[in-house]
Amino acid sequence: MLGQTTGHRLEALEPHDRTRGFCPEVMSTMHDTLDAAVHATHEVLAERLRKASAAFTTATGRRDVYRLTDTFLASTSMHLAAVNAVLLPAAKKHLPDGPAHVRAVVRQCRRLELALSQTKARLYGESHAIHRLWEDVWQHVGREFGANIQLERALVDDLMDHLDTVALDRLATRIYRTELRSPTRPHPYTPHTGLSGRVSRRAWASADRFWDVAEGRMVPEPVRAQELSRNGLVALPGDASGVGSPPRKASGAGADNLDSPPCGRRPRSDRTTHDPA
Repeated sequence: MLGQTTGHRLEALEPHDRTRGFCPEVMSTMHDTLDAAVHATHEVLAERLRKASAAFTTATGRRDVYRLTDTFLASTSMHLAAVNAVLLPAAKKHLPDGPAHVRAVVRQCRRLELALSQTKARLYGESHAIHRLWEDVWQHVGREFGANIQLERALVDDLMDHLDTVALDRLATRIYRTELRSPTRPHPYTPHTGLSGRVSRRAWASADRFWDVAEGRMVPEPVRAQELSRNGLVALPGDASGVGSPPRKASGAGADNLDSPPCGRRPRSDRTTHDPA
């Protein structure tokens, strides 16, 4: 089923101040902080994907469907942007096959962002996506999400082989801080690397935050690995093969009328799938 990448249990994620530093006793009993941070994020995103796809059969109303889906879309978009901004430059600089890593991750990132854009377009009833079945939409998202997880894990493993603990900790901290100011919507057609990528992310982050406020859209906090680790909730590497199973067909009052957005929440189509090159 969607989101069942490992057997680890997830509970409420409470904020934690990263400025307090890393706990030595935690570091002695877990993987490096970068590894823990990325895998904890994957676990939380997978759970949000599971909840969003299941909302069409379990939600009590249409607003719950929008809330759960928007939460998954926003948090995943922020994480992808942070990986592009932080891990890809590190891979290009420190890994022998860094450029190949970067090309593979960017290619898969665009595929996932396109799937996320199509999900948002389908959710808000845009004409070019309204014909798609929700089962197909979520299966597409799950497939690209699972493939992206595998590439990110391989990237982190290679970075752990070539960087020391201090450098890895700094990357983990930068990922979290970068997510806080990253775009909250997918932008598959914009630059992802280099100076143009940084400029694009900065511009879209400002635009996305403006519309988040205008639409009353909830943007979740990024995952903080050391707080999870203190509670024994860090998700370590596991099998992601369960990601990608489609949910049951939506039925009942809670899943009806999803082809039209709630009043005042319809986004402009040019903010979802038609980003400028």
